[in-house]
This record gives sequence, structure tokens and C-alpha cells, in this order.
Amino acid sequence: MKLFTTKWRWILAILPIAALFFALLPESATAATTVGGNNVTIRARQVVNDDLYTAGQNVNMNGTVTGNLLAAGGNVNVSGHVGGSVMAAGGTITINGVVHDSVIVLGGDLRISGRIGKDVTMLGGTLTLLPGSIAGRDVLTAAGSTVVHGTVSRNLRTTGGTLDLRSGAVIGGDLIYRGTTKPTIPPGVTVLGQVRHEAGGTFFGWSGSGIPWFNIPGYIVWLRGLVGLLALGLLLVWLAPRYTRRTVKNLETRWLASLGWGFAVLICTPILAALIFVVGLFIGGWWLGVIALFTYLVALVLAATIAGLTAVDLVATHGTQPIPLWAAMILGVVFVMLITLVPVVGWAMLALGTIWALGGLTMAVFQRPSEPVVSPPGFLSTVAEG
Repeated sequence: MKLFTTKWRWILAILPIAALFFALLPESATAATTVGGNNVTIRARQVVNDDLYTAGQNVNMNGTVTGNLLAAGGNVNVSGHVGGSVMAAGGTITINGVVHDSVIVLGGDLRISGRIGKDVTMLGGTLTLLPGSIAGRDVLTAAGSTVVHGTVSRNLRTTGGTLDLRSGAVIGGDLIYRGTTKPTIPPGVTVLGQVRHEAGGTFFGWSGSGIPWFNIPGYIVWLRGLVGLLALGLLLVWLAPRYTRRTVKNLETRWLASLGWGFAVLICTPILAALIFVVGLFIGGWWLGVIALFTYLVALVLAATIAGLTAVDLVATHGTQPIPLWAAMILGVVFVMLITLVPVVGWAMLALGTIWALGGLTMAVFQRPSEPVVSPPGFLSTVAEG
């Protein structure tokens, strides 16, 4: 007699995930104020006692937002007061006012001449701290250009891209730059802490220094990745053994179609999630876009485990001793993590294998469960139906 049926396995897995999602969801998410249109303007004396989500070609926030400001538009101008954080993506973002918490921007051009209470995080694009600007804590940038005229109260950490320190800039803590060239400190720039240059290398390689922005050794990052992939892969095997077999069968017998589906899902899903999010800002349901993006990211990680599992099965096909499904998943995940230690070639293999497995996962979703599951040769045919 089985301890748990498949139905109860899914219930036991989904309940803690749902509880975590609702625990992390901001309390004001369902009651946030949303504003959209070509030109969005919050007037100087206008007060929004809530989070504000805006989307438009031109967004001008001249008033007060007591919560967080999430803005998506071609031009975003914040001249007022934000009691929480500012989160924006793309376009040109100008902050002349006061942000009590942090600023997080993905891509585009971020120009700050006002005061930021906590951190400034910029991924890609160009960050310019103009004269008179103040970042209350750290400034973290990656893969873009960073120009500093103003004051960073604590540490300035940059990864890749270019760093340009101008006369009058003040760094209250350490200056940490990870890249191919050592940063220069021109006259008139004050750095009160240490200046450290970390040469290239991979984030997760043994010889690298680990994750940029955090002092975590590379081998710890690798071990954490191994444990995380093992947990997710074994959970998939426990919850959906039939689905796992169908996916592996697709990858081994319809590899070209799997690869095509993988590229299609890789490109189209984030675009659709972004569209759902933007439309949801106007009509409600923006959180569906967040859920779609989260599901997409989980599917990418699952695809990496399935790619390793399929690779092990292809090898086991030529062996005489069958391997249990759970053991094959463990071997597959270890194989995937080992190839990440190979610079360039290993990561290229992982990327291609993940896209290939993503297609197989997608095809298996649309296959009718009533269809007989014909396991490919190898260990899968020896595993009892879950």
C-alpha cells in the first residue's frame, strides 16, 4: 500500500508553496493604486497613501507616494517624495526628489540628483549619480556603466561594465570593482575605505570569488546550487514520475521538436508575462504576470535537472544494471553541476541542454495523460508506475 497517492503528494507540495507566496506578497498588493495612460502625472500637492503602480510613455511623479513606486515607461521622472522604494525598468529614469528606501532599476538610463535613503541597485544600462546626490547606503551595479559625481555613504560595488569617478565624488566605505581593468581614482575623489579590484573569472567557478556584492566563496555557491537542484529534481520525481518519463521519452525520441519548443518557450514566455503584468496594471490581475514569470523561472531550473536525468539515461541504456529513477536524478544533477565548472564550454552545454529539456517539458504538458507511457530503454522501464 502506498503511503501517499499522487493526489496527496501534490497537495502536500502545493500547500507550503502557496503559504510562502501569500506570506511574501505585500499586504497592499491587492489594494495598490494603479494609473496608466500615455502621460501619467502625480501633481505636486497630490498624496497617494498607498503603493503606486504606473505604466505609460511619460510618468511624472511630483507629489507624494507613501508606499512603493513601481513604474514602467519610456520616461520616468520622480521629483516628489516616495516613502518606500522605487522599482523601474527600461527607458530613462530621473530621480530629483527623495526616496526613503531603495531604488532598483533594470536596464535603461538612471540619473539621480536627489537623496536615496538606502541602496541603489542597477542591472545593466547606465547609472549616473549627479553632483549633490546622496545614496544612504550601498550602490550596486552590474554589466553597465556607472558614473559617480555625488556621495555614496557606504560601499560602491560594481561588476563588469565601466566605472567613471568624477571629481567631488565621495565613497564613504569600500570601492570594489570586478572586471578586467583596475579602476583609477582621479584627483578630487575621496574613498574612505579600501579600493579592491577583483579580476575576471566566473561567479560559480572554484577560482572565482563567488557571488559579486557578497563575500560568499565560489565553492559554497556551487554546493548550494547542487543541494537546491537535487531538492527540486527529487520533488519532481516524487510528485510526477509519469510526467518525468514522458518528458525523457520526448527528449530521446523527438529531440529536434523538443529543441524547437524550447527556443519558442524561452523567448515567448517572458514577453507574455510582461504583457500580462502591464495589462493587469490597468484592469487588475497584474500578479498573474508575476506568477507566470515565477513559473517560467522554475521551469528553467527543472529543465536543467531533466537534461541531466536524460543524459544519465542515455548512458544507462547501454548498461546492464537498471538504475532507480531517484538515483538517476541524483546522478544527473551532479553531472549538470560538474559541467558548470568548465568555463565557457560547460555553460554553453548547460544552456543548450536546458533549452532542449524545456521543450521536452512543454511537450509533455500537452500530451494526454491517458496515452500509454512507453518508457525509453534503460532504467526508466524498470521503475514502477508512481
